[in-house]
Amino acid sequence: MLRTAFTTLAEVECILLALPADARPFAPLKETFEPLQRLTGGDNLSGAPPSVSACPRALYLPDLLVRDARVEDHDDLVPVFNAQSEVRAEPSSSPSPSPSH
Repeated sequence: MLRTAFTTLAEVECILLALPADARPFAPLKETFEPLQRLTGGDNLSGAPPSVSACPRALYLPDLLVRDARVEDHDDLVPVFNAQSEVRAEPSSSPSPSPSH
């Protein structure tokens, strides 16, 4: 489920899980989500603040490293581009136009 979420939402780097303060994550969420430390007290009128845990994207999908293209890449990529291109080369032996007499 989380892999699907990270794959579908490419811009999401982390998924947060908020639970009531007295609830604990259940398996398998317990192994996936790490509790976040609360930095400020804040005012919560309805009681204890929720516990928040985070699951980083890298746990399910590794970072994709993109490098600059090199001249050597041309020979590897031309067949891929040609196979997917809608532009086709002109046939070498095209019929000549018939004379209009």
